[in-house]
Amino acid sequence: MSRPLRIAEPTRTLHIYRHLLRESSYLPVFARSFFDSRIKDRFRRNEKDWKNVDIEKKKARHGLRYLRAANNGDRPRMRRLLLMALGRIGRRRRELLDNLIHSDAPKDGDALEAYRQKAEDRIANPRKRDFLDGWDLEKIRAFAKSQARANLRNPPRTSIAMKQLDIEETLPKENIWGMPPAKKLLRSKERKAWMELVDRIQPPLPTNEWEAIRDLVHGKLKDPAIDNPLRRPVAKNLYSRWKPTNPWNWHLYATQPVAAVDRQASRLFKLLSGRVDDNTPTGDPNAIGSRELVPRSWRRLLGQVWSLTAKMEKKASGEGWDITWGGKEFKPPVISANSEFFENIQTEGDMVGYPPGVEPGKWVEHGKLQKRGRRRGK
Repeated sequence: MSRPLRIAEPTRTLHIYRHLLRESSYLPVFARSFFDSRIKDRFRRNEKDWKNVDIEKKKARHGLRYLRAANNGDRPRMRRLLLMALGRIGRRRRELLDNLIHSDAPKDGDALEAYRQKAEDRIANPRKRDFLDGWDLEKIRAFAKSQARANLRNPPRTSIAMKQLDIEETLPKENIWGMPPAKKLLRSKERKAWMELVDRIQPPLPTNEWEAIRDLVHGKLKDPAIDNPLRRPVAKNLYSRWKPTNPWNWHLYATQPVAAVDRQASRLFKLLSGRVDDNTPTGDPNAIGSRELVPRSWRRLLGQVWSLTAKMEKKASGEGWDITWGGKEFKPPVISANSEFFENIQTEGDMVGYPPGVEPGKWVEHGKLQKRGRRRGK
């Protein structure tokens, strides 16, 4: 974390642009590249839009205050910036989601044959095509199932329920008259169910980026922005010692309440305004909600966001995907006295096999066969 600068509020468009790039330079490398490109793209896109220049300058000042507060120790705002940079919310999430939902080009003979068979089925059963025909539903279902099992902690979007994965089971079998529903109605409900499922997905990151962030969290990779960088000093005029640099504007204190004049420099608003309070006898007080981001707290905050990301790779066999989520895998401890009840149970809860002499639907306790659901001693 670095102290706010004693600089005037930027008024010209070029000054706001430079201030934004300056605040972006204090972010980690992966977030800095994302916000640098976003800032440059927005300014170049609206460079000749003189009609809405005041509206765009207002948005830019809002973004500048947001970046400045995050760099000065506002952890909730810094967490949201990291979520945007890693594609958990915002525009980059939509870009990553677009790569996930659309079908990949066939890379071998089997994939080409499956694509040809699907095309023949569409010709045999003609209907109006929609966006769902271009989605890779099996890939989406596999990733959504992995996300539901990952049990993400504090995700920015609503969690996925396991019952959402069986979309075919949620479709109605008959209408209110006991007749099969129309195909158009079923297709409409199917599109809506898939859209609700995709809206909750946290799309995977590229493998190289995911592994680089993993190394940052584990301390294997160093980033100068995480090691508490100091702000570059502001340029000073050589002749400023003969001129008052910060004259006291007594007219405001004479015509307005003191609380209204010093509102922007108060502990509640100084993170967003960047003002410094020189009127207190103990010096400039710390802002409310400001916490210094040391390297350890940086890695902890980055680890929380990294646990919401995943990498997705095609298996070597060509069938299925290997999906790995960030964070530590939680394994509940098992007491040795009760370990006999979990000997033949997989992680997903499926039975691998039954002990000798035990029929399916029954369980063993003290060498006696008992039906499931009966109380002990009865």
